[in-house]
Amino acid sequence: MKNIILFIVLAVLFNFIEAHPNNLEKLTLSQNEFGFKIFAELTKTEKLKNIIISPTSIILALAMAYNGAQGETKEAIAKVLGISELEDKTFNETNLLLQNTLSTQNKKLILKIANSLWIDKSCKFKKPFIEINKKFYRAKLSSLNFASPNAIEMINRWVKDATNGKIEKIATEIPEDVWAILINALYFKGAWQEAFNKTQTKEMPFYRLDGTEKSHLFMYKKSKFLYFENDEIQTISIPYANGTYTMDIFLPKKEFPIEKLVYTLSYDRYLEWQRAMETRDGEVYLPRFKLDYETSLKEVLSNMDMKIAFEPGLADFTKMATTPIKGRMFIGDVKHKTYIEVSEEGTEAAAVTGVFMEIKSAPSKPFTMILDRPFLYIIRNSKTQTVVFIGILTEPK
Repeated sequence: MKNIILFIVLAVLFNFIEAHPNNLEKLTLSQNEFGFKIFAELTKTEKLKNIIISPTSIILALAMAYNGAQGETKEAIAKVLGISELEDKTFNETNLLLQNTLSTQNKKLILKIANSLWIDKSCKFKKPFIEINKKFYRAKLSSLNFASPNAIEMINRWVKDATNGKIEKIATEIPEDVWAILINALYFKGAWQEAFNKTQTKEMPFYRLDGTEKSHLFMYKKSKFLYFENDEIQTISIPYANGTYTMDIFLPKKEFPIEKLVYTLSYDRYLEWQRAMETRDGEVYLPRFKLDYETSLKEVLSNMDMKIAFEPGLADFTKMATTPIKGRMFIGDVKHKTYIEVSEEGTEAAAVTGVFMEIKSAPSKPFTMILDRPFLYIIRNSKTQTVVFIGILTEPK
């Protein structure tokens, strides 16, 4: 029975790919370009330091928010994501196809994608918004009391589970004005197609940006690689498992500063180097490393023409939810966290992106009410709106 279901799923996926090859190609192109642009912005704002982002995670989290946007807000997000020419239905269908295509799970290669929608119990996501995100992003829906400490604990538990424990939390608390959080989590674990031999791992000097050196463990491998070099860089491609995933590495020549490489980096340049690679015998020394990274993408996305989505008085997310608070919904922050470990066996990496939706009610003018004359009063059931008592007071006794 399982084999039959798997066959049906694969047949549907194959037919969709056959029918929509251009859509998948266009979406992949726009998402890769977005990834390079956001990386470039981060290197400008945070200077050169250990930075690792997951464009896929960021895009899927923003895609869920996009389905609740309207008007200029929706246009701004579409422009930044490079999807202005795609219809909503096509965008969501192709994103589902992309998630199915990226996902894999076997002994040597794992890539898992998970999405979730969290909302304060005083608010409600609109039905069409829920249906779209459940159907195309398989988003888990949860309604919590955001004022309770248990709420952030539950959200962080989901983040930890979805990233196999590599990222433990998206936040330490839920800010007062946040009423919903949209989260994507991504987990990757890949064994090298040909493992590095641990017996050949040795200490060598690693030279920092300022020229100082530190002793560090380097892994070594001699094999055939896809490789390219010119006057500026050396590039190598090291495959994982069955070759579905690979790590591309770009090393600037000693006389060519890393700053110039990073600040002139673009998706077109990357494709140019990638196409120039050819199989050659060679050897590579790769440092072992493990790091984590976190950042707010609010400033970066604002600089990329998505500022309106973060403006309390201008953002339009009326397709997303209904709330008891009078005020416009907007994105308060987009938090992004990543983790990576590269060893002789392979690579383990995780990412989580949270879109924190806020409402700031418009400030109201203070008032004074002195009940010093006859007045009407009603006692009602707030759940059923049943009027239980109605009266008038003409003289208090």
